[in-house]
Amino acid sequence: MAISIGQNLSTSILSKFTENVLRLKQTTPADFKRFFKWITASIKVGSERVAENDGDQLRLPPCPDMIMDREIEKERPATAADENFAVMLGKCSTTKRPYLLKFARRMGNPEDMERLIHDTFFLVGSYTIDEEQYRRLSDPHAHGRDIKAGRLAGAPNCPCCGNDIGLVVCGHCGHTLCASSESKEVTCPWCASTLTLESGDSGDFEINRTIG
Repeated sequence: MAISIGQNLSTSILSKFTENVLRLKQTTPADFKRFFKWITASIKVGSERVAENDGDQLRLPPCPDMIMDREIEKERPATAADENFAVMLGKCSTTKRPYLLKFARRMGNPEDMERLIHDTFFLVGSYTIDEEQYRRLSDPHAHGRDIKAGRLAGAPNCPCCGNDIGLVVCGHCGHTLCASSESKEVTCPWCASTLTLESGDSGDFEINRTIG
């Protein structure tokens, strides 16, 4: 038996090892408590079956809302993004090195209506990457759905040069780059366009996502 934790996770790899693939959809403290109670009961039942020499088929306690729908899983595109995360591939405007920005969806408790309504992704971190290794390990056809800037919470810096603005979107090529808040202009390292930095409401434009 294999168990995945969280929604929108592909279990195709787990399915190669066992047909008994379960999914813990919610990750609140109450759900984890219920999950571990089920695990404890399953171990107890398994031990009793082995002691009774009842064959190889274990009849585990029911686990509502955890069973993976295998038919849906088969139809899931291999290149689909995990909708629990928003990952952007950026390039440093100073060093021209690539980096990744990662945001995570954290729904919290059901009564947290503000986050439920706005479906916010919160900053996890910014990371330098090895460009050659990243290209070698990445699927060139993989892509994620664009995301509105207003759904992102947190202000990442550039992990390559330390610029305090790690999420700038080029209006010409649409790629992500970094900039300094002390500068009025920046040159896009992707397309070499000169960009004028402006402050204000940025919640309307779309940002390209990658698989990460």
